[in-house]
Amino acid sequence: MPAEHEAVLEALAQAMDREREARAFYLGAVDRVSDPRGRDLLQQLADFEAYHYRNLAAYREALLAGREPEPYVGRELRPSLEGGKATRQATNLETVADILTAAIGAEESARARYEAWAAEAQVPAVQALFRRLAHEEAVHARILNDEFYSLSNRGVWLWGD
Repeated sequence: MPAEHEAVLEALAQAMDREREARAFYLGAVDRVSDPRGRDLLQQLADFEAYHYRNLAAYREALLAGREPEPYVGRELRPSLEGGKATRQATNLETVADILTAAIGAEESARARYEAWAAEAQVPAVQALFRRLAHEEAVHARILNDEFYSLSNRGVWLWGD
């Protein structure tokens, strides 16, 4: 195995751990939110983190086997619920605000980590993967920020509109 793969394999292992932790956070948060839109968003994010994990594991496995990893196929975060008029629901805004604040921080931290790993990765396929994941984490942070703003100012979830 080429020497440059050692650092990349370690970064992939760390990324897998972080994605597993992020998924667990979102799954736990789903149970703390009563609004269907909020629950859907958090479930979608949990599923996205699992998707990231599976792809990171596949890249790591390919490198360990001496193969070139398959190109990463990104996904978009989309509501699974039908949109409609926003409704006010009895929501514990303090709990939701705490969840969103923690999630925003985690997504921004993940973006920064992936950007740093991309800059250091000496395997072009992994470098491209880390760049794409950094972009996806930035999109997640933006969506969460939009929800935080909407809930703070209007008391409604935007997800699905």
